[in-house]
Amino acid sequence: PYAEIRGDRVTVHNVRNTDYRSETDFSMRLEDRELDLSKIRSLDLFLNGYLDELGYENGAFDNSLPFSELKARSHINARAQAADRDPRFSVRIRQGVPRMTESPET
Repeated sequence: PYAEIRGDRVTVHNVRNTDYRSETDFSMRLEDRELDLSKIRSLDLFLNGYLDELGYENGAFDNSLPFSELKARSHINARAQAADRDPRFSVRIRQGVPRMTESPET
């Protein structure tokens, strides 16, 4: 993806939008998305740093592996580069990645 900024308008090109019916049955398309920055009232951020280790320590991630090994297995850069424009991109980058633990039902 790449973005073009014109004043308060941002167009993000080639955003993957995948409809999953099952792990092997899905439709993927690339879309352009437009944002009006003047209308944004809140923003969710995914922060990198120590949140992964905090999540591990609090049981949010599979802790059957040492944290360092879990973190090494979770890197997807090489898989993402190899998958490139493959329609199964989302599936391929997740192969072999440890999963989060199940949330307790409330």
